[in-house]
Amino acid sequence: MPTFYLRDERHTLASALRPELERAAGPDDFVACTLVHPLDGHLEVEAPSAAAVRTALLAVKARIAHARQELQEQQREEQQQQQGQRETA
Repeated sequence: MPTFYLRDERHTLASALRPELERAAGPDDFVACTLVHPLDGHLEVEAPSAAAVRTALLAVKARIAHARQELQEQQREEQQQQQGQRETA
């Protein structure tokens, strides 16, 4: 099984990437995201193929974009509510 090294990445990406790798890989495929040592500057990813890693990374990227969009919408709604409260006061 190939091992991929993602430079300058840590636990945050590993925590988001592993479930997506499990979805992208087959049911019998082994996947892992490991930060071998706390001082290491890279994340080790074991996956069945580069395509599985790419698919998982794109899925994580899409989830982040969706979360950002929801936060922006929520902030706009809160600003509109605050503005409405100021106008009625």
